[in-house]
Amino acid sequence: MYIDIVREIHVMASCSHENIVRFLTSFVYKTELWIIMDLLDGGSIRQIIEKRIRDKNDWYFGVLDEREIATIMRETLKGLEYLRKDNLFNRFKDIIFLI
Repeated sequence: MYIDIVREIHVMASCSHENIVRFLTSFVYKTELWIIMDLLDGGSIRQIIEKRIRDKNDWYFGVLDEREIATIMRETLKGLEYLRKDNLFNRFKDIIFLI
C-alpha cells in the first residue's frame, strides 16, 4: 500500500495542466498523509450551486444552465485528455479530483 501511495504522489506531482489542480507537496503527520494542492478560490461546483441556493433561497436557482454545464464538461474533458495523452490516466484513475 505504501508503494501505491508514493506512486500516486509522483503521478500527481508530474501533472502540469491548467485543468488539473496543481499538487504542491505532501507530508506525513502522525499517521495521516497530508496532500497540499492549489487553492481553488471559486470553490467546487457543489459549493457554487449551494451558494446560489442560499443566496436566492430557492433550489431552482442552484441549477446550472446548459452553457455552464457545457463549459464545465469541456474543461473537464481537456484535463482528462491531458492525462490520457501523457499516459497518466491509467496510473492516476483512482485519484482523479474533479472540481
